[in-house]
Amino acid sequence: MRIFNLFLSFSLLIAMTACSNDADEDNNDDTPNTGSNQISLVIDSQDINVSDNITGAVMDHKIVIGANGADGDIQITFDDSIAAGTYSSDFIITHGSAGLAVFTTVTNATSISLTITTHNQADKHVVGTFDVDFTDNVSGDNRVASGSFDIYYY
Repeated sequence: MRIFNLFLSFSLLIAMTACSNDADEDNNDDTPNTGSNQISLVIDSQDINVSDNITGAVMDHKIVIGANGADGDIQITFDDSIAAGTYSSDFIITHGSAGLAVFTTVTNATSISLTITTHNQADKHVVGTFDVDFTDNVSGDNRVASGSFDIYYY
């Protein structure tokens, strides 16, 4: 089941990022993305390029943030009603590279933390940071990841 969930998460990420560069000329009421989305990922002190095609959306009462780049992709999922604070559960962070899941907080994190700095539900804007200690699915090495995001979602 976890493999299916991981596959579903990556499929969702690909679908979300495939449309993130589309022109938003419709001015839909459900797309208040007025700011510039940003995301960063650092693994073992090395910047990981996941800064292309950044998008955020609400699906089934979850905010799903997705991005990809030259070094792979990242997806962060948490409740759409999340308030400012620090959390150690009830969210999922997944990073993949070359079609392989490098880590997911569902299966191989040894320590996780998500800090929501601000979440303005009216403006659909969330800002936060994360830290993950994990065992690399590819190499088996113990590694440390951290990052931040500043996302307007729809």
